[in-house]
Amino acid sequence: MKNPLRFCIWFSICLAIALFGVSLRYLTVVQNLSLWQWGHFLSLASGQFFVFGLLVGLCLIFPVAYYFKSKTTLVWSWLLSSLILTAMMADTFVFQLYRFHLNWAMVDLFINGGSEVIHFSFDMWIQILLLVAGILVGSSALVWVTNFLSNKTCRVLPWSLMLISAFIVGNLSHAYAVALQVTPISTLSESVPGVRPLTMTSFMAKMGWTSEKVEKVKVSENGVMAYPLKPVNFKEAKPLNIVFILSDCLRSDMLNPTNMPYAWKISEENIRFENHYSSGNATRAGIFGLFYGLPPSYWHSVFAAQVPSAFVTSLQKQGYEIEAFASARLTSPEFNKTVFASVPDIRLMSEGNTSWERDVDSVNDFEAWVSQVKKPFFSFIFFDNIHAYSTDPSRKPTFTPAWETVNNLKLNNDLDPMEYFNLYKNAVVDTDRNIERVWNILKDKGLLENTIVIISSDHGEEFNDNHQNYWGHNGNFTDAQIKIPLIVHWPGKEGPKVYEHQTTAYDITATLMPEVLGCTNPIVDYSVGSSLWEPNDRQWFISGSYQSSAIVEENRIVLMNASGFLDFKDRHYRESENKARTPNLLQAIEEMSRYRQK
Repeated sequence: MKNPLRFCIWFSICLAIALFGVSLRYLTVVQNLSLWQWGHFLSLASGQFFVFGLLVGLCLIFPVAYYFKSKTTLVWSWLLSSLILTAMMADTFVFQLYRFHLNWAMVDLFINGGSEVIHFSFDMWIQILLLVAGILVGSSALVWVTNFLSNKTCRVLPWSLMLISAFIVGNLSHAYAVALQVTPISTLSESVPGVRPLTMTSFMAKMGWTSEKVEKVKVSENGVMAYPLKPVNFKEAKPLNIVFILSDCLRSDMLNPTNMPYAWKISEENIRFENHYSSGNATRAGIFGLFYGLPPSYWHSVFAAQVPSAFVTSLQKQGYEIEAFASARLTSPEFNKTVFASVPDIRLMSEGNTSWERDVDSVNDFEAWVSQVKKPFFSFIFFDNIHAYSTDPSRKPTFTPAWETVNNLKLNNDLDPMEYFNLYKNAVVDTDRNIERVWNILKDKGLLENTIVIISSDHGEEFNDNHQNYWGHNGNFTDAQIKIPLIVHWPGKEGPKVYEHQTTAYDITATLMPEVLGCTNPIVDYSVGSSLWEPNDRQWFISGSYQSSAIVEENRIVLMNASGFLDFKDRHYRESENKARTPNLLQAIEEMSRYRQK
């Protein structure tokens, strides 16, 4: 190797070209790209990857090339490029499914139980191995070309200048789009992993290049909590037992006589809410909103301070015995350090090799616990088999034909989802049977007469319902991912009854706190919700995910991206023509800021 520095620069160029080729997979989620979008992505992505390649080359390869032999440098370069390209390819699969990039939270969830969701069948392993083999061959070619060019008289400066220019043009394009509120361009930047593009909104407005300054609506997730706003006070109450039965990933439309016959029977004899929404499209957001009555944007502040739910601490003050019977670990997400932070020795996990087995174990433990509990009690039962598409192996599938396991490599916008959906519905049937078991336990022990039972979910599950190539959850805020069932059994409340006005997860504890626990504070002290029973004129509500927040209105969804700028979608997640900044937006921002110390 004649010149280590020259080798590193050519490596950066070749890696940038390879990464750009892989990055074209990100564009499969964008339809009808304009010429500006193509040019913006080409310049921003290629420039970003070149800068990244320079960092890798100068920091990780140059020291090896300088101190060691040429063969060692080539092997090291091949290894690095293979790892980077593999990670990039994996990220494209994640982005196509969920519209966000790989992050540590996803890795953590996968390691701690989430791997059951992606069951690697033999065919999937073959596809993955072939893909990895292709990447290894491609990395070999990349290193060979790099070594060849670095030892020849090929001029490296023009290529470097071209890619640096692309980096500058891409950033300027993004800054201009942000200033003019051209969201198809500014949001396209988010498809490039690791990008932090330039913004010059204030400067451009000051120079008179734009008519007005763009208003950012970013809500800080840091800061000290002021939750509840005032100490919670109580009047004398005759407490009822409370049981939450939640099923992960349960869509609203699954509550019917075919898919959930027993839960449907319960709903026919009690109270059913037909227009109920989760506080988020992922477990953390959905459970957080349910227990805290707050938008999921408060999660990080709550977690940092380990502030327990006001609902849970109120249960404790009123002498309730509390226990959780969750199939998935309460440590991921960290509900043991948030929702139940004030509850000592909370049950953290269930036994079993599959989610279905752990669901069964949860019910068994609940039956044993409820048989000996003396005080008024609260129990949180959280089934996970739908999330993992895990079914009872001894039962013949109800819905056929169905996939045996999930194959995420098959998912695309042209796939007929029927067999995948049938696998999901078969898991729903098993959840329904566990709901029946819990209900019969309460019935046989004579507890239904003094126990409130809430049957619901944390979020929904999409099977490309909107024909935008969204699958699963945590991808968007359409009804497929955030509309969930709600059944309420409440002693003393007249049933059967069906409510059709819009309700949210925030409303559940906002109803239980005053009516069951005797809380005398105004609801606004501890929740953004309202009473379940009272028809409301709610025109919007906040929903959240691991990555973003959305204001869901009747005819559109307003997204707040990581930079704090707004993106407007219709209820099927296509671009909305209505981009009006309504008072709803300001009210939503106020709700996401109200419970922080000023």
